[in-house]
Amino acid sequence: MSIVDIAAGEMWAILPDHLERILTIAARQHEVTPAALEAYRAGRLGDAERTTVRDGVAILPVRGPLFRYANLMTDMSGATSYGMLALDFQAALDDAAVSSVLLQIDSPGGEVNGAADLAGMIREARGTKPIVAFVGGSATSAAYWIASAADRIVASPTGQVGSIGVVA
Repeated sequence: MSIVDIAAGEMWAILPDHLERILTIAARQHEVTPAALEAYRAGRLGDAERTTVRDGVAILPVRGPLFRYANLMTDMSGATSYGMLALDFQAALDDAAVSSVLLQIDSPGGEVNGAADLAGMIREARGTKPIVAFVGGSATSAAYWIASAADRIVASPTGQVGSIGVVA
């Protein structure tokens, strides 16, 4: 079974044109050589954690299509995995130097599988530390699901926020 078949067989809450991009990237699987992949991963090895902290605020980037697990697709397409977000979110909650959490969102959505778990984790953490979702681009479908679990959502004037309610 190819990566395209696997991706096409999943349930998605994502804008249709973004799903087409994912499937296009997946169709290029034959272009990836082991040497190219190792060179790509070697450059990222030292950057294992995506979260940064500024003035006590943990900033978690939620960018691109969302997947349940980190894999080749997330590494190569600038996507985000729910699993990695959950680990970074918990680390921010556990760090005494972090006073609040900012979910920096620019995502069209992604896989349905995993979205509810992460949103539940964020919702359960309310009251521990302030949690704000900032939308600088888009937070639609599964990304909006995650954003809606925060204490509040702040969107830029050009931000696109909402759920289209589509499973593709």
